[in-house]
Amino acid sequence: MTFAVGAALFPLILSLLIAWSRWVPHPIAVSGTFADRRHDYETVYSGIVDEKNSSSRAFWSAVTRVSRRQVDFLFFFYYPLVLIEAGLFALLVYKYGEWKGNWFYRYIARKIILRHLSEWTMLLTPFNFPPNPAREVWLDVLTVDDVLYRGLLGQLFLDVNGVLTGLALAPFPDLTSEELSASDLESEHSPKRFDRERYKRAAEVHSYSTDAHNYWRDIPSGAFYLPAEKILNLNVTYVEKQQSDTLAEATRELQMQSFDFTVESWTDTGEAST
Repeated sequence: MTFAVGAALFPLILSLLIAWSRWVPHPIAVSGTFADRRHDYETVYSGIVDEKNSSSRAFWSAVTRVSRRQVDFLFFFYYPLVLIEAGLFALLVYKYGEWKGNWFYRYIARKIILRHLSEWTMLLTPFNFPPNPAREVWLDVLTVDDVLYRGLLGQLFLDVNGVLTGLALAPFPDLTSEELSASDLESEHSPKRFDRERYKRAAEVHSYSTDAHNYWRDIPSGAFYLPAEKILNLNVTYVEKQQSDTLAEATRELQMQSFDFTVESWTDTGEAST
């Protein structure tokens, strides 16, 4: 609450100082001294309290002048400063991974920024890393019914208080796409479920040669959602996004926009392959 009050009062006081000064012209100017403005507000207040005064010509004239002053103050002074303040805070949050090495920024982040961010945003996004190289968030999710899931985080959902309500793992490849390749069908980006029973049976027979990786099964879904109340444990891994994944993602987006093109990758020897 203290932070919210401070964040609201700072642009308000600054906009009042600017509006009352003669440095910046008013887009909607209303002539009159400070005493005239005070008299207008007193007239409006008396008309609101007493209905008899609300029918006078002086009341409606005062309402017009007060409305013009309020529109001028809010839309040309206060709201722009609020947007600038919000944009500055968003920039400081976005640049955390890149600027956290600076002692001055780190002090501001510790005192202001990190205290007012959800810990889920810091945990389930590449918040602590610089933007280059790009990173993906991979999750191993153990649910309360003792089922283990694995996948690339597609989206997380937070309520107004920053509390996690659920998360969605990256969807299974679109099997209806004509541009789908064999590598897409075996995509590691599809959410998977661990087949524990089959793994146990295989491990009893071949205890030293059973590879657990072979017992992850794809979940053929367009959107795999896990509610927060079903999540018992999370294992988070931040993986650098491979160049091939970035190219494949860009290729799919362009193909969806009906662009006809050919992608060539160049090797160290100067040979091109399509």
